[in-house]
Amino acid sequence: MNKEFRQRLMAYANGTADEAERQRIEQELREIEAYREVIDDLLREQEGEAVSLDRERQERILRSSRRKAHISTVSVALVALLLVTPIASLATLSYYAFGNRAAELRHAVMASIEITEPNLKVDAREAELDVSPFFTMSTRMKLVKQVGGKQVYAGEQVTSFVFSRPEKHQREMRTEPLPTIPMPDNIPFLHPEKQGPDDFLSSARIGEFARGWDQLSRLPDGTVAEAYLSFDRLYTPEQIAETLAPFDLELLWYAVDTGMEKTFQNRDGVHVPPIGYPAKPDEHPDSPFSPEKNNREQFLHELAFLAEREDVAVAASRSKVLNLQERLDYIRRHGIQVYGAVVTGPSKEILKLRQTGRVRGLLIGETALWNWR
Repeated sequence: MNKEFRQRLMAYANGTADEAERQRIEQELREIEAYREVIDDLLREQEGEAVSLDRERQERILRSSRRKAHISTVSVALVALLLVTPIASLATLSYYAFGNRAAELRHAVMASIEITEPNLKVDAREAELDVSPFFTMSTRMKLVKQVGGKQVYAGEQVTSFVFSRPEKHQREMRTEPLPTIPMPDNIPFLHPEKQGPDDFLSSARIGEFARGWDQLSRLPDGTVAEAYLSFDRLYTPEQIAETLAPFDLELLWYAVDTGMEKTFQNRDGVHVPPIGYPAKPDEHPDSPFSPEKNNREQFLHELAFLAEREDVAVAASRSKVLNLQERLDYIRRHGIQVYGAVVTGPSKEILKLRQTGRVRGLLIGETALWNWR
């Protein structure tokens, strides 16, 4: 099949050929079929006869047969594709539209990110959803974080689904990639009950929380910073908000105690990430923490929602396990208590938190030149 005819045939299959071209293609296909029948008749006439075909004639017949088979296969495949693809597309759209399934999967990915990643949120204005034929769907999320008075681009996350099953997850960060699996030596909080090192938390890592004050003091005037605070004991969110109120800072994220944060392991010894919720609502109505409810109530609602879709939550997070139902049950029994928080503001203002006596230590996240209010 020459290149020109192949291109014309593909245009015919794709539906891009005009009516006149479609008729010409169909006529040529009929002629090809007629030639095939003539050759078949000639070959049948020669059956049983002692006719010796020279090598060149045998090759011509074989080439003709191969072309005939190829044209028939391509024609059948293209017609089948033309018939099946629209049906598959319609069935796929119906599947994801039924019960608002696509929106629920997108919401689950957004909530998973904002609950398991401190000070990382999805820009709900740019949370894309793409449905493809044959029951596949993907979500593309723009990730942002707040440093000082400015929200900055942090990265992008793509999560793919086959039916409702998460199939693939890819996250690309603007700065240094986050650790593949959250573990005590890379989690930015220290639980108040954790007093010394163990197999997964080194003494050097514990020392980093104490040295955070010194690092903060060396930052020059005119800078803002993101700081991960670890408290000396458990507090209610209201107590933390009251503690921080006298300071010119913004409280961004609460780290919530769920009974697993002393070691960040579940009962089977598998590492789990910190979970928590944003301290302030997101004005976008599609956000998991929109202003419809206060974030404390919304946090419990989102945990219950994700506990029923933990496979999606795990796929969207960095952890292999989340134990959301068990952690939700713990919070319902003990109430929401926090052991850490993320704040941002002028570097020297964050340094003043040392005088409260409630911050056991801190880690410095991103810093930037002055952009404060």
